[in-house]
Amino acid sequence: MRLVASYIFDWFVIIAMAALAGGWNWLEPFKRPFSPVDLSISYPYKADEMIPTWLLVLCSLILPAGIIMVVCLVFVPGPTAERGTPKSLIWRRKLW
Repeated sequence: MRLVASYIFDWFVIIAMAALAGGWNWLEPFKRPFSPVDLSISYPYKADEMIPTWLLVLCSLILPAGIIMVVCLVFVPGPTAERGTPKSLIWRRKLW
């Protein structure tokens, strides 16, 4: 019963997100006429303003992995672990 109750918030969030996404289906997008030859919306290619590859790797791989690792080390196993659970088992769950 406790396990089922721990998933209620997850299901509430999933249903709310699905309802929000379904509601966007009926919204009318903003439409503005434009000309492809309009120079005010044309931007030239500039090589010196590109994002470096190391920053892309940091932002897309290393930073999310670090955040996930910190959250798992702090919050796992959470309230599902019973009192008296051996520390070795708790650390095994954290690392898993």
